[in-house]
Amino acid sequence: MYADKITDSMRQALDETERRRNRQTAYNASTGITPAQREEGDLRAGDQEKDLQADAIELMAERCVPREDLLAIVATSKRDAEAL
Repeated sequence: MYADKITDSMRQALDETERRRNRQTAYNASTGITPAQREEGDLRAGDQEKDLQADAIELMAERCVPREDLLAIVATSKRDAEAL
């Protein structure tokens, strides 16, 4: 956050974020979980899936494509994306 002054609501948000972070860290330590960062490719795969879903919705709205056909298109697109 960028500001010249931290307001009460900003302070509350920052405190809540810190509280949740501390709670998650304690839980991870008690259960032996080691957080791992995603690889860049993992993030792009998620974006591709969202793009496919958005494209399917746009097709349905503009062209009145039957739902079954849209599901088949999305499934084929996902298989093609996974093959890359």
